[in-house]
Amino acid sequence: MWTQYADDEFYERTEGNTRYLVMRNPPYPGSTWNGNLYNNLDAESYEFLNLDTAVTLNGVTYDNCVFIEQQEFYKPVQDSLGPIFIIEYAYEIYAPGIGKIVRYFKNYVLRDGIPDDEESLIYYEELVAHNYE
Repeated sequence: MWTQYADDEFYERTEGNTRYLVMRNPPYPGSTWNGNLYNNLDAESYEFLNLDTAVTLNGVTYDNCVFIEQQEFYKPVQDSLGPIFIIEYAYEIYAPGIGKIVRYFKNYVLRDGIPDDEESLIYYEELVAHNYE
């Protein structure tokens, strides 16, 4: 379950009991903010990558969408089986008058340069339909 709230400075979303600052207001290219400012997770720099993206989902084109990068990092780690490399990347896309239409998260675990399918994850949400004109 989640709820959303907007004020003059930020758009917030609470998922479960975790509060995120999902978008800065007003949006402008290159603007960054800590999406985890109001929760106990590590700081996460969110950034506007594009403010005028056209996105087509299920044959419907949404114009003037906002593309927000939420996470991008590459980290070497040592585990019990040896060295691994973790790649994480996440973004969301918002359409005017509708809200979030896409959410993407990937976490690849590489062992010797090869993705470990049992430890890797790709999560994708996309809007199927809405009731706004």
